[in-house]
Amino acid sequence: TSFFRPSPPRPAYIVPNIVHYVWFSDGYTPLRLHHFLSLKSAYVHIRPDVILFHCDHEPTGYWWKFARKTIKKLRIVKLRPPSTIFGNAIVRPEHMSDVARIEILMDQGGIYLDTDVIALKSFDPLRVYNTTLGLEYDGQPGRLNNGVIVATKNAEFLRVWYDTYRNFTKREWDYHDSIVPYNLQFSHPQLVHVERGTINYPGGKELDLIYKGRYDWSRNYAIHLWYRLHEFEHSITSIKTMDTTFGEVARFVLFGNATKA
Repeated sequence: TSFFRPSPPRPAYIVPNIVHYVWFSDGYTPLRLHHFLSLKSAYVHIRPDVILFHCDHEPTGYWWKFARKTIKKLRIVKLRPPSTIFGNAIVRPEHMSDVARIEILMDQGGIYLDTDVIALKSFDPLRVYNTTLGLEYDGQPGRLNNGVIVATKNAEFLRVWYDTYRNFTKREWDYHDSIVPYNLQFSHPQLVHVERGTINYPGGKELDLIYKGRYDWSRNYAIHLWYRLHEFEHSITSIKTMDTTFGEVARFVLFGNATKA
């Protein structure tokens, strides 16, 4: 009797293990602590081949200098913000970023993260799908948030999504970035893998679960901090004793241990 058991085949990863960020600013905007937490979390937990920081101007301040010094795989890619798409003017920086992230992923593939997304473990199980997005919430309309996108180069879902920007108007807020992909998942289910509750939950409507209570994030690939809705500057000192989900994940990223100091 042979006791040899062949190892199971390794998954066929089709998404490159590259992390992308997009940062458009006036050249005087500092990198804040929660931004640094995002960068470090990607470096430590996703273990990417490289982190590409696409920007027109680099951030300023202590945390940016610290990130450049301590995150060895961080690389700067100069990128001019897109000002039009299919002849439609793009005015808001948020919409410029929405368009740029799809263009970058169509060109290179990889993992796009917003700068207020904290990666909590390897994204390898998601790298076997052509495109992955996370559900923010169901409804009429529902939303697949674009703060985390995992996709192959030239992914068909991205092409279909991008093509809807022919109807883009500068008056909208989150129609094309969240509502459109939510609707596309039903008309093109074979093109997108949707994660429910592991990327964008707690959502923007459940901020108290992040900043006031505690949520079991053990299943999460990432947590979206929705920081523009929170807008409170935390410090390393306060993070050490915060009895909240944010405190736990911040300690997990900074110190490798979620428990209070």
